[in-house]
Amino acid sequence: MGAATANIAGITAGYTGEGAKTILPSIALCKLDFRLVPEMVPTRQFGRLQEHLRKNGFEDDELEIKMIHGEAAARTSIDDPFVKHVIQAAKEVFGTAITCVSSSGTGPMHSFIKVFNVPCVSVGSTYVFSRIHSPNEYARIDLLIKTTYCISKIIESFCE
Repeated sequence: MGAATANIAGITAGYTGEGAKTILPSIALCKLDFRLVPEMVPTRQFGRLQEHLRKNGFEDDELEIKMIHGEAAARTSIDDPFVKHVIQAAKEVFGTAITCVSSSGTGPMHSFIKVFNVPCVSVGSTYVFSRIHSPNEYARIDLLIKTTYCISKIIESFCE
């Protein structure tokens, strides 16, 4: 089913300008993100982080922690009939299909699956060297065109 992860997105502390400084930093900042698996509730996980920090000596008066955003996870079963339509369309367009049931990405899956009660999958359109989520990320036009065509094939399969 996959595993939840905790990622350090960035850390800053102390003097970072030119020249030397030998002073201890007065503050440090750290940005974390957590990738959840189905049935994990974002606010509950945030509470667990707060409790973990308290248990390890970080008091509220010396630590500010805030939740910026929370997105619950959800997953469509690989056995869902909709997945078969997606696989068939991908094979027609790309020549092959890679079926991955656990991705570390965040998207609107929870809203579709749990709120609207419909299956939801992702159709990838990136190139392995696209530098995904980096400042110089890029997309290949040929793959965007193929992905658009694949999505149209999926829609067509329900119109027949």
